[in-house]
Amino acid sequence: MVYNKALYDKIHKLLKKKVSHREVAKQCSVNKNTVTALIDRKMATNSIYPSRLKLSAYNHDLKPITTQIRYYLTIKRRTYEKHKHISLTKQEIYVLIKHDFPNISKRKFDYLHKSESNKQREGYLTLRYSPGYTVQFDWGK
Repeated sequence: MVYNKALYDKIHKLLKKKVSHREVAKQCSVNKNTVTALIDRKMATNSIYPSRLKLSAYNHDLKPITTQIRYYLTIKRRTYEKHKHISLTKQEIYVLIKHDFPNISKRKFDYLHKSESNKQREGYLTLRYSPGYTVQFDWGK
């Protein structure tokens, strides 16, 4: 659905009047899932309007979130074995991020988590020349 402030306001007014979801969807010519999404968004972010932030790892508004995700990616926790440590899972990181930034959506988190975890990987380029000579470039992080 295209972002339309008047339509979201109309849906919200009808919901306040206790009109059923199907009836609201029929009157506003939208899908019933749109009405449900508006209710869920209102409960999660206290706004009926969808986020207008573009998904980009370089967006300055998302900088604190990406910094926090990068931090959680570096944390290792102990296991039941004495000397073993494992990284936090994606779901555990999402719960921690959701606690710190309650208005982040799962889709935004998935995008930012993927971009930050890819930054942690190292890239190598190996070129082979004459037998016995190998050159390797390492750009690091």
